[in-house]
This record gives sequence, structure tokens and C-alpha cells, in this order.
Amino acid sequence: MVALPIVGTGIYYATQLGSGGEYVDEAGDYTHVSADSSIEHLANHPAFAEYQDSMELFSTGFLASITGPMAVDSVSPSAQSIADGANFAIDMTNAGLDVFTPLYSEDEVAADPYKEESGFFYFPSEPGAPLAVVLPGGAFLSVAVSVEGLPYAAELHDAGYAVAVLRYRTGIEEGDPEDSQDVRIERAQEDLLALMALLSTDPSYGANLDDHSVWGSSAGGTLALGWASDDAMGAVANGFAAPSAVIGVYPYVGVADDPTVWTPPTFIVYAEDDPLLDIAQTDAYVDQLASAGVPHEYLRVATGGHGFGVGLGTEAEGWIGEAIAFLQQ
Repeated sequence: MVALPIVGTGIYYATQLGSGGEYVDEAGDYTHVSADSSIEHLANHPAFAEYQDSMELFSTGFLASITGPMAVDSVSPSAQSIADGANFAIDMTNAGLDVFTPLYSEDEVAADPYKEESGFFYFPSEPGAPLAVVLPGGAFLSVAVSVEGLPYAAELHDAGYAVAVLRYRTGIEEGDPEDSQDVRIERAQEDLLALMALLSTDPSYGANLDDHSVWGSSAGGTLALGWASDDAMGAVANGFAAPSAVIGVYPYVGVADDPTVWTPPTFIVYAEDDPLLDIAQTDAYVDQLASAGVPHEYLRVATGGHGFGVGLGTEAEGWIGEAIAFLQQ
């Protein structure tokens, strides 16, 4: 009797296997991936060699080894947007753009080896174009670049924005306290500040920091709200212009400062069936935005869960277009 479940599991697994294929075409360009590409085909694509770990869908080696042969669309409802974001990066690479840059210098990494994982993706636009800073989530234990980074960048760039996607430090480092979340948030905030300082001082990026918005998902929403506040690690306290808007995608607002009259216009999208965050906290935060007179929009959908990214196939689908329209008002 035990054999039947094993056979059934084996048959199911076989039906979920993804496709592979060549990585380079006859012209020497990198080839696209698709929603039915295998997870390992996506992760091992040579176009992503400098940031391969950013494209992994699972943060543990055990899960990665089990799911590697499976198709992206067999494990993620965001599969098509993952493929779209990856192909956007591939197209930019084929066009000759170095899409990923380490955030810290060799000397800075030598002084603090944990900084080696920090970096950013940058996709320039027309001179003077507004800048969108994208902060993916991951509970400060990973950075969901493939779900909440590159897919956003593709749509924002298409709408005329220069886009920076931050891969900030995550995880628990040696010597961290037992409850290390606050420490991990501070390190991520330091990386955001370092990114903005670099973009403001290196003219080769052509970044317009006087007109920038922050787009944060989940844990990245915590960073976005902090950057827009009067916190010591916020934009204004560090000599930068306040962001023109904050876009929070199922943001964790539990550690956010209360909104004030100068809080930037804020757009929030959230699903009522989110299993990880308490929507009552978000409702209360939106009420505070209203009380403070902050222009805002709250897209509260019934279903979608947590981590839906651009929301393809969910009730939140299309939110990014609404957020861009809100930003452009």
C-alpha cells in the first residue's frame, strides 16, 4: 500500500518538470527564459552569472535541489512575471548594459565581508527621467529580486522611469543578538543610504534624485516607509529630497513611524487573505494617512495572499499600472 503514494508522487513530479534549451543563439545573444523553464535553467542562465543567487526562488539549498528540475510555473503563480523580469534583464545585457553593480568597494568589503552580498541593478532612461527605487522583500533573510525586483523594473522602465533595484544585506551575521530583526533592518537601511549616496555622486548613472519614488514590497516596504519618514536613516535627514511618493506592496507597517503632514503621497496594495501580515495594522496605518491629510490610495483586494509581486492571475493584477498613474498625478 505504501508503493501507491510513492508512485503517485513520482508521476506528479514528472508532470511538473520544466524545459531547458540553449543559453546562446546563433547571433551570440543570450536567449530568453519562459514560465515553463525549469528553475535550475533560470538560475543557471549565464546572463545572470554576476548575480545568480538573486535569481534563486528558494533561500534554502534543500528546497532548491528538490525543485530545480521543476518548471517555474509549477511552483509560483508569478511565473510569467518572473520570466518577464528575467528577460528584461537579458535584453538589457544583450544591449551591452552592465545591469548589476556591487554596492561597496573592495576596501569596504575587506573591512566587512558581509557587505559583499550588497549590490544593485540599474536601468537608465532618458536624461532627467524620474527615478524609481525598488526594494524587494524577503523578511530580511533573503531578497526576492526575481519576484519583486526585476518584474517591477521592467514595467517601470517601460513607463519611462530610470530604475534602481537594491539587493541589500540579509540574514543573521556572527555576533548578532538572538532577536536580530532590528539589526537586519538597520543594515538594509545602511545599504539603501549607500545606494542613494552613490547614485547622487556618480554622474554616469544620470539619476534624478530630486524626483524619485520608492517601491517596497513586504520587508522592502518597511525600508520604503523608513526612507520617507523623518527617521535618522530617512531621506531628508541625510540631505536627500523627500521621495515624491511611496509605493507599498503588502508592506510591513508594524515598525513604521506614524504619518505626518509632510509624509509623501502613499499608495498601498494589500490582500485580505495575506497569511503573514495583519491587515488590521495596514488599515490603521491608512487611517493615520487620512488623518494626517496625506494624499493616498489603498487598493485592498480580497485574495492574493502574500508575495504576489505584480499580481498576475490574482485580484491585485494591474496594481502597478494604478500605482504609476497615482505617481504621475
